[in-house]
Amino acid sequence: MNNRRKEFNYDAAWTKKLEAQNHWLLYWKQQWLLTKYLRPEDTIMEIGLGSGFTANYLRNKNYTVTTLDIDNEKKPDIVANIVDYEMKSNYDIILAFEVFEHLPFKYLKTVLQMLHSHCNRYLIISLPEYLSCFFSLEFELFGIKKTASFRCPSFYKMKQLSPNHHWEVNFNPETKSKKLIELFHNQGFKIMEQSLYQDRYFIALERIP
Repeated sequence: MNNRRKEFNYDAAWTKKLEAQNHWLLYWKQQWLLTKYLRPEDTIMEIGLGSGFTANYLRNKNYTVTTLDIDNEKKPDIVANIVDYEMKSNYDIILAFEVFEHLPFKYLKTVLQMLHSHCNRYLIISLPEYLSCFFSLEFELFGIKKTASFRCPSFYKMKQLSPNHHWEVNFNPETKSKKLIELFHNQGFKIMEQSLYQDRYFIALERIP
């Protein structure tokens, strides 16, 4: 059991701290993407509760949201490991923002197959990119506070993954972005759009019947 637990990496400590501007901008990107695909009547499953911001925001907008997380301290509606969990309901929209990289890559295909069976319309996700770094610089100009964001040059590569990540986009040959697109398609999802914001890929996938 302990070995099984170690196989899935996660850390809840960050959810108890005040978040930096960069993180709030990622929330904004999530909501910006969701506005394109959500309908008022949609039912939503969020996998990976994180700080709870996304679920709470959507509930405040009168959306029906069910949350699932492996960590019971986050108090999700369903405490489960998405690799082992058998969904009992279908959802119009399934969200998984920065979730899949916490799973060993060998499980991704199985998880996508299960999600395809229980997703009516869209799977919307984000994934970190391995081959870049991102940082922000705050400064004051003429008495006005400014923030400038930078991506590291393409020749710069991180030396190691985050301690809680098994993989990231472009980490190795099988996680190259083109390979992931192929994997999504083979499991029944068509990419509607993808964008790289800061060092995260945001991807909207439509379920192929």
